[in-house]
Amino acid sequence: MLIRPGLSAAQEFYVVGDGQDQVILRDLVENKICWENSPNGFLPVGQDVCFAGPWRQRYGRLADLFKAFDLAVRDSLPQAVKSAALTGNAPLAQSLGITFPLVQGPMSRVSDKPAFALAIASHGGLPVLALALSRVKNSMPCCRRPPGLGGQTLGVGLLGFAPQDLLDEQLLLVKKYGPKIAFWLAGAPTRR
Repeated sequence: MLIRPGLSAAQEFYVVGDGQDQVILRDLVENKICWENSPNGFLPVGQDVCFAGPWRQRYGRLADLFKAFDLAVRDSLPQAVKSAALTGNAPLAQSLGITFPLVQGPMSRVSDKPAFALAIASHGGLPVLALALSRVKNSMPCCRRPPGLGGQTLGVGLLGFAPQDLLDEQLLLVKKYGPKIAFWLAGAPTRR
């Protein structure tokens, strides 16, 4: 169930339903799903709904899915340690020209600040500046190589659902300042 600010029914269910058995939970949920006006009801899906069919076929029960998650977490850490995938100068880090194979994801109103990029770079990761829905005049300071970044690899994040005229402006800016890596986020299939 989607729980975020403004979805009061879902927030109330989370508090009241915590620790309750299946019968009580069913009573609390009954007739509360509301697709048209989600703040007044429950919106019972998230982005992971695309996995529902394959997971149902593979695992059958939710408990078995959770067991698979637990096993994946348990088994992945030793594999990562054994392969040295997260160590300094690992192959991915070398190819990106950074110390550690860690890429900070672009986040609006967080990673659009040069100081944030410097903090990520100074700890050996790849900073990625979020252009979000900013116009060029507002994005220019974050696309210019921040003072102190030196030759550090820099990336930018572009929103695929942004209006085409804005994307065109941002792409010109990206070409001008030449970050090594660009992320296309939340893309629309009809974009060029």
